Amino acid sequence: MDAVAVLAETVAMCRARAADDPVHLPDLAMALHSLGIAYHQGGRHVDAVEQTEQALATWRRLPADNAGHRLNLASTLSDLGAIHGLAGRYADAIDPTEEAVALCRNLAAENPVFTADLAGALANLGGLYRSVGQRDKAVVVAEEVVALYRALSAQDPVQLPNLATALNNLGIDYGDVARHTDAIGPAEEAVQLRRTQAAQNADYLPDLADALTNLANRCQGVGRRADALAAAEESVTIYRRLAKRNPVHLGNFGIALSNLGNACGAVGRRVEAVAMNEEAAKIFRPLAAGNSAHLPDLGMALNNLGLHLGETGRHADAAGLLEEAATIYRRLAADNPAYQQNLTAALASLARSQQSGDVQPAKKRFWRRG
Repeated sequence: MDAVAVLAETVAMCRARAADDPVHLPDLAMALHSLGIAYHQGGRHVDAVEQTEQALATWRRLPADNAGHRLNLASTLSDLGAIHGLAGRYADAIDPTEEAVALCRNLAAENPVFTADLAGALANLGGLYRSVGQRDKAVVVAEEVVALYRALSAQDPVQLPNLATALNNLGIDYGDVARHTDAIGPAEEAVQLRRTQAAQNADYLPDLADALTNLANRCQGVGRRADALAAAEESVTIYRRLAKRNPVHLGNFGIALSNLGNACGAVGRRVEAVAMNEEAAKIFRPLAAGNSAHLPDLGMALNNLGLHLGETGRHADAAGLLEEAATIYRRLAADNPAYQQNLTAALASLARSQQSGDVQPAKKRFWRRG
């Protein structure tokens, strides 16, 4: 019997007991929540949402003066937001995640022991704001998350990895609103923390590589091209080694390659820029064919490759790739307006290349965040 079947049977038993005695309602809510997660892990989005919403309805029937029940309600709301978000339904994800934050904020105000729960809920909300292009909101949330995790990690070093993640995200969010100078500090601190963690535990190597990719992007934003190149090269070196051992790292390896290509192009190493983005596109084609979540990465790699090919005089090849990138971003923008800016830039580069055979005047490279 698989996990879904076992949990479905558990839900049925808990439902019967709760019908006889409401004292069993918390058990029913937890069973429904677990079944929703199991459905989500099995790719059954509709069933996952249905069971999770039933869990929410059950938690809402319980006394609101019980902090444990409110925390479970917040956790279930966060998971509903995550289920929607991972399915690309970001608009549906925001409301439950905002409610989870409000609940956790009240809990933390009553008892500081819930501060970590508030930080986690805010981190989820910031990620959603980032995904839908609500950049100013993402910055405000990211700043609060860093402040919370900094205070928490000062009391308990086990929170340092969460602080590093929060700093990395803050650097990204500052970059997204063109606060490039402000972005450098958090990005550098994140790398410093991740380097220490990776030296102690190799499981943190992917996090170090990710932080280095982000630092490279932030350095580009302030014109520190040599520093950007060094960080991007180190990130690629780490991810190449990781991807050889485990293909789960291929996506991040591809992102690091494309960013390194851009860093090479920024210092005039155009042949290397083309080679890096060709390798990235080669990685993302099969990944995107198997999982549409990688379409933004493929669009990024194709756009960057087209721009770098144009800079080496291969204008016909560049135009074909830019057209393919525009097609991908058109599809993405239809579902998520946050990609409209990428589509506009890709179309501008494509139009210029078709009119003049030179993509340089309208070029916009996409620096994928770490």
